[in-house]
Amino acid sequence: MISKNNFGSHGYKTALLITGIFLSWSNEASTSPYVSSVSEYENIQFNACYSEPSLAIETHSKDWIGTADDTSSKKENLDLRKIITIINKNHQKIISLQSKERHEKSLDLAEESVDLINSSNIFNLNFLKRFKDPRPGERRINAVKVDNISAGQYASVLIASLGYESSVKLGLSKLQQRYWLELSLKYSRWIHENRGCFDELIFNLKSPSDYSHTSGSKVKFTSRICPLVNNVEAVVSKNLFLLDYEEGDFKNAMSTGTLALTNFTLSDRELGGRGLNAFSLNNNTLSRLNILIRLADISERNNKFCISSKSYDRSVKLGKKIKIKAEILDSWQAGFNRASKFIDTKEDTWSSQYGILNKKEGSSYVPIYQVPPVYPRRALEREIEGCVMMQFTVKKDGTTKDPKVLWSVPSEIFDRSAMNSALRYRYMPQMEEGQPIEVSNVKTVLVFKIESPGKGMNYLPQGCD
Repeated sequence: MISKNNFGSHGYKTALLITGIFLSWSNEASTSPYVSSVSEYENIQFNACYSEPSLAIETHSKDWIGTADDTSSKKENLDLRKIITIINKNHQKIISLQSKERHEKSLDLAEESVDLINSSNIFNLNFLKRFKDPRPGERRINAVKVDNISAGQYASVLIASLGYESSVKLGLSKLQQRYWLELSLKYSRWIHENRGCFDELIFNLKSPSDYSHTSGSKVKFTSRICPLVNNVEAVVSKNLFLLDYEEGDFKNAMSTGTLALTNFTLSDRELGGRGLNAFSLNNNTLSRLNILIRLADISERNNKFCISSKSYDRSVKLGKKIKIKAEILDSWQAGFNRASKFIDTKEDTWSSQYGILNKKEGSSYVPIYQVPPVYPRRALEREIEGCVMMQFTVKKDGTTKDPKVLWSVPSEIFDRSAMNSALRYRYMPQMEEGQPIEVSNVKTVLVFKIESPGKGMNYLPQGCD
């Protein structure tokens, strides 16, 4: 997102996420929903502090929709479609109300929507296993095609997160704010556990599984809800961590903090893979830094010296990357020196760009350098927004060639800028049997939008949603 009055000011705000906890299915805010999974996420983010580090904590790799032998009825499918239509409309209405600072009405509509969501089949696994709708529908969200079910589930996650935003604006209690965050996380966790988001390792994201809807003939439709939900869950888990930290709740703070770091790691890699926006990666870096320095503090105060030393060390490295003042960096370095006296430090695979990485990271496909596109001056002056879907080949050395515009909105206005940007990307080369290989048909979406009041983090130009 670019400010019309300042070519160097960027207000693009993203969210993001992946984890492995599961909250009980109720509307009541849990007082301690994360404790059971604390060690799992500490282990992921600070594996050098464990004698047996492990990343294989997520086992839900199947999209359960339509897998049962039984089939949902036409009436059930029709009823669910109607509810999803209402949920999606309510989501847009809530965004509009918030842009007008009408937060009481926004919160009322969010509560009404939650009642509808929880009384429907949208998160009913037994029903969704039978769900074989001959009219799956198709929507485009953030330039990604999804089916109606996925769109409704994604809107549910967003509605709860927007309820949190309105509760903050209205100055409601921390308990009420936590309720909305935990509700959003509950929905997103259900999606990750039941919609085929994971491969064997939590950091090896695969494309969500294909599933078929049957009506005489099979229609193949790929669900892409998981990366969409990740962006929201990253911010939700971060805000939960800040509440836990503020309340001095060490156990929950360690869980939500390491959960948030895991989310932002996956968010960065998803953003990098799609090439959306270098500014989004920078915002994620700042969020990671805010979490790490607080984890360093709370771990030191609770004698978790290995985690504290790692957090201080990473904070220093990230702080240098975004040019934090020298005196602040010196205080963080002093914290690292203090905590390190109590442990034997071990090397790990942490990266200042992408966070914690697994041992197979050399084979992962992530960009190591991106050049933001130049916003065409004429389009900026006329307040024209849009997006471009690019396709290109990544050569053996990681540079790109043969860029091609697959589609753009509006047509041709942003094409040249997107092409010039894509030609300057640099990727970590793909390896096969120890040798770099050339990869064709790599796709990425570039979004051009202008900053203005009322445009939230999920705003997309018309035609790009």
